[in-house]
Amino acid sequence: MDRRIVWMSAVVSVMVGTAWVPSRGQAPAPGGARQIPQFGNQDVSVYKSVMAPGQAWPLHRHNHPRVIVALAGGEVRFVGKTGQATTQRFETGKAYWLAADPAGTYHSEENAGKTPIELMVTELERAH
Repeated sequence: MDRRIVWMSAVVSVMVGTAWVPSRGQAPAPGGARQIPQFGNQDVSVYKSVMAPGQAWPLHRHNHPRVIVALAGGEVRFVGKTGQATTQRFETGKAYWLAADPAGTYHSEENAGKTPIELMVTELERAH
């Protein structure tokens, strides 16, 4: 795996309060899945998550709850470390609440649709 991808993913993970665990073959493809930082302080981290059709984020976890607003909705497939999968539909213009991931769990996220997905994510850094 390209060391630049691992390093950049680690930097983004620190910026957005997630832990990223690199796994063989799971690095996001250039121009496909990406996070674009928007704002951050000690209380929140805000970033836009963009996924092209079929693109996926590698295994990671969210230590904090988050609010997601679908700028361009679609279906996201969440796959746990054990292979258990669920799909969630995000409708354009709607907001969603996702709790912090349970301790010790990791998941990947994949755009399961045929159009790009853009989500504005706000992670609550101080939530317990």
